[in-house]
Amino acid sequence: MLRVPRTDYAGPARGVRPTPQGGVCVEAAVAREGVLDYSDGQRTWREYRPAEEVFGG
Repeated sequence: MLRVPRTDYAGPARGVRPTPQGGVCVEAAVAREGVLDYSDGQRTWREYRPAEEVFGG
C-alpha cells in the first residue's frame, strides 16, 4: 500500500457569526471514516481513512 501525506485545507474561516449567548458559530468542513471516493475532474479513486486519522484517536 502506498502511503501519501495529506493536508486538507478549506481556506480561511468563513461564515463566522456571533450567537445570542456571546459565542460564535463557524462553518466547518466535515470528514468521515471509511472508504471514500475522490475525484480531480479527470480521474476518480478510492481511499481508506481510518477513524484514527479522522478523529485523531
